[in-house]
Amino acid sequence: MSLRFDNSGEKKRPSPKKKNKRSLSFYAAILLCVGAVALTVVTNRADSGSPAAEDALSSGQSSSLPFDDLPTVDETLADSWLISDVTVSPADAQPAAVTTTTTSAAPSTQPSRMNITEAPSVPEVVPASAPISFRMPTGGSVTSGYSGDELVFCATMCDWRVHNGIDISGEAGAEVRACADGIVENFAADIIYGNTAIVRHADDSIMYYCGLSDTQMVSAGLEVHAGDVIGYIGEVPCELEDGPHIHLAMVRDGKFIDPAPLLGKH
Repeated sequence: MSLRFDNSGEKKRPSPKKKNKRSLSFYAAILLCVGAVALTVVTNRADSGSPAAEDALSSGQSSSLPFDDLPTVDETLADSWLISDVTVSPADAQPAAVTTTTTSAAPSTQPSRMNITEAPSVPEVVPASAPISFRMPTGGSVTSGYSGDELVFCATMCDWRVHNGIDISGEAGAEVRACADGIVENFAADIIYGNTAIVRHADDSIMYYCGLSDTQMVSAGLEVHAGDVIGYIGEVPCELEDGPHIHLAMVRDGKFIDPAPLLGKH
């Protein structure tokens, strides 16, 4: 007996017609996807001219703007913005600690510089009820007189200058006495004229006793009388070549005057 085989156990192959239909469907789907992508690109290009796109460009998201169209910056506003943008922490805002020091009331021994070459300004002169009598501050003699506006040679400073007072000789350490009653305005250490006692009299005239020693006998506010010891002969730095003496200068009505006639020395 012969065996027979039929096609009942084999898979049937698709016909050529069905295969062609599936291929066409696949390609059609690809074409549809490509078309959708192309449509999206065209739409985005069309929207680039919209207000939203212009806002994006103006905000700096694109560098396609020409330089002429770039916005200008107000430097004043920019500076104020920088200042207001700085934040200060509460700790930083606390004021710095202030250190207070207590100074001694004792007069300074450091020499300063008095403007003795110019007469100080004075208030309105009140006439004295009686003429003031002046006396010599030391027992020495006048060795150099008042020059006024005339220049005289200064051997110590090696220059020509006015001599706005008189020089009265004396030994170093000798007593210097008040020429008249008055009130001490100051006792100052001057780098040019040395230690100087300044006394104002009742007629508002001012007497400068320059070249005193370091021994301070008077201070501001002290009342003195004619003949009171107000210091001792020291030295006048700008007139060292002239030896120990007192440089006596006087101001009246805001101007330097020659004190010699008032002291009986002509």
